[in-house]
Formats: sequence, structure tokens, C-alpha cells
Amino acid sequence: MVRRDTSLRVARPIQRALFAGYLAGYRALRNLLEVGAELPTALHCPALERLSLDGYYRTQRQYRDAQNQGAGLLRFEERMLDRYFPASPARLLLHGAGGGRELFALLERGYQLDAFEPVVELAAAANRRLRVGVPRVQSASIQDWCATRRMAPLCRYDGIIVGWAAWTHLIRQSDRLTALRCFADACPRGPVLLSFFSGRKFFDEQERNEELPPLNPPPRGRLQGWTRVWLRQKIFQLPPLERGTGWARGFYYHYVTEPELREEAAQAGWRIGYYEREASRYPHAVLMPAGASRERIRLVRASPSA
Repeated sequence: MVRRDTSLRVARPIQRALFAGYLAGYRALRNLLEVGAELPTALHCPALERLSLDGYYRTQRQYRDAQNQGAGLLRFEERMLDRYFPASPARLLLHGAGGGRELFALLERGYQLDAFEPVVELAAAANRRLRVGVPRVQSASIQDWCATRRMAPLCRYDGIIVGWAAWTHLIRQSDRLTALRCFADACPRGPVLLSFFSGRKFFDEQERNEELPPLNPPPRGRLQGWTRVWLRQKIFQLPPLERGTGWARGFYYHYVTEPELREEAAQAGWRIGYYEREASRYPHAVLMPAGASRERIRLVRASPSA
């Protein structure tokens, strides 16, 4: 004889009513949040990209305070610097310097640096703390720096660091390829450290290999069909969205995947020397010149558990 589980009692009418109301509200909120993320994504253009990024980082005061400026390098930054970069007093190029966290840590190690930061308020915060005689952080985006360099080639560097997650703010493939080519001109011997938001799936029940989708993937579902085709392309006459483009926390971002980075790096004369696949670590990669010895890359790479 099967016993009834006495814990599974019939819910009271008021419980059922409250739960039904909650489910209806939850579904409506979920749909609203989906629209709230999709609409700005569909409206993406370079002008809105710059506007949103400046607006977001101007509100993030923690990047300008002394505690953050003196926090030092993150663990992955230390590992990559020790494994792949020349020792000080090598000359490094730092993009996305923010309020100066990486900048001050690298200066303490004895490196010579040229640093750039697109958000004026963050560059000013870093400059206020810099010692007299140290080159100031210049307020310029990677795109601005590339445009200047194409007109008048400037310094050569022994390594390039793109600050914490700054690579994820290069939304268009043309901008990323231009940047990588300018990096190759400015730093022909490498290396380049990038960190970014990862587009890799947390898991795949089919255990398929990660494939590179088309640059302009077709819309998925009715909502994207309306926002990305009718609204974006037909009404606003904007080009199709590129893969990996997204919107969160009030700014645009680009999700990076290993196949995409490998392809773009190859087009610009680089190859991946290291790509972080451990999910518990912040996504990052090191690029080396395509002509660099593979033996050199193996020699500098330490154990992943280090």
C-alpha cells in the first residue's frame, strides 16, 4: 500500500492566488527586461556606444579612489606579466588605464609607460596621483590612438596591455582589426594582453566544439526580428548587428570567443599565445606575433595551476 506524503497538502486558496499573481508578474517582468536589453542593443551605433560608456564610467567612483588606485595588479595580470612580458625597464603601452590601478602597479615595477584612457574623469583621477616627471595619462580611446598613429607613427613598445575588460568595449570587428594592426606596428615583437567578457557557453550538453557564428547572425525569435530587422535596418537604416554585441548595466559590450579572437588575430599578424579557458578565472588572452617561435611561447608558459 502506498502512503501519501502528508507534506504535500493542498494549498489554501489565498496561497494559490498569491502564487498565481507572482507567476504572472514574474513573466511580465521577464518579458519587460528582455525588451529593455534588446531595444538598446538594436539601436547600437558608434555615437551611442561612446555616450553610454562615458556615462557609465562617470558614475563608477570606485575606479577613481585611492584604494582602487593602489590595489595592484589582478592575479591573472601578474601571471601573464611574469610569463610573457619582458622585465622592467621595458617600455609598455597601456590602453584603458582607468583610474590608474594597472598604471601605478606597473610603474612600481619599474616599467616605462605611455597610458591612454578614453573617459576624461578617470584619466584626470590617475593624473592627480602621478609623480612629477612621469608622462601623463592621455585621454583617448583605442580608436582615437589608432587614427593618430596611422597619420604619424609614434613610439615603439616592448609590450602592450589593454586594461581590465577594455577589449570588450570594441564592439565592431573593423575597430578590433584596426587596433590589432596598429598594435603590430607599435609592438612588432609582442606580447599583447587582452581581457574581456567571454561569449563561451558555461556548458553544452552535446559537448560540441565551439564554432564561430557568422559576423552578422540572423535574428532569433519574433522580438529580434522586429527590433533588429524592421526597427534597426529598415527604419533607422543601420547595418546588421555583429555577433557578440550586447547591452548590460547601461553600456554596450562585445562578447569574445576563442575562435573569433584566433581568426581576427591571424588577419592582423598575431596568434594566440595563451587563452584562459578556466571558468573560475577572468577571461583573458595573450597574443604573440605570428612569426614568433612556438618554442619561445612554450618556454614562457607556466603550469595553468600556477
